[in-house]
Amino acid sequence: YFKEKSLRRIRLVYDLDNRSYTESWVGDFRQAIEGNGGTLLKPISFTSGDGTNFLDLARRALEGKPQAIIAVSNSVDAAMLFQGIRKLDGTVHLGTSGWAGTERLAELGGKWAEGALVAHAFDRNSRQQGYLDFRAAYHKRFNREPGFAELFGFDAANVVLEALEHQLPGQSLKETVQKRRTFQAAQSVIAFDDFGDVQGSIMMLVIRDGRFIPLTN
Repeated sequence: YFKEKSLRRIRLVYDLDNRSYTESWVGDFRQAIEGNGGTLLKPISFTSGDGTNFLDLARRALEGKPQAIIAVSNSVDAAMLFQGIRKLDGTVHLGTSGWAGTERLAELGGKWAEGALVAHAFDRNSRQQGYLDFRAAYHKRFNREPGFAELFGFDAANVVLEALEHQLPGQSLKETVQKRRTFQAAQSVIAFDDFGDVQGSIMMLVIRDGRFIPLTN
């Protein structure tokens, strides 16, 4: 997408309140963008809280004339940042990490979040039977659509249950997971690498009319 749109100058704004996630995300993104000839402008950090001045944060994010600004934060902070940016600049491209990719981003962001990109592993339009069954059961119980947190929690619980089912005497749960490596999830297969990280695909979504739409559509 960045190559297609000729977006070479990118700025990240990340939340120190969840630095184990955000700093890792920033590092991975830096490798990806610079490895493809782009430039990552100096990332700007902030600490989530009631005292955050998002208009000032937006002004700082726009310094150096980035072509795109990506919020590595929760959905509420991303929505507030987008509002501040759009009050100052109507053309810069906006995006978020998967952390902000919830319905709250579209609801709170409103017109400010329209056109924003979201990198996510959660496909709201999945036709996988496992996901359709989960979605129907979740909606019946809670009378609302599940988000990525609910789906990932469901998948994590099933990984534990499946591991317990195959756990051998004297074997720890961690050892069982490391030995099996792959587990069936609602939308795909979960595969763990040697470091215990999950290997999976990420899709690009765009917010259009308050909905998350695959970028290819």
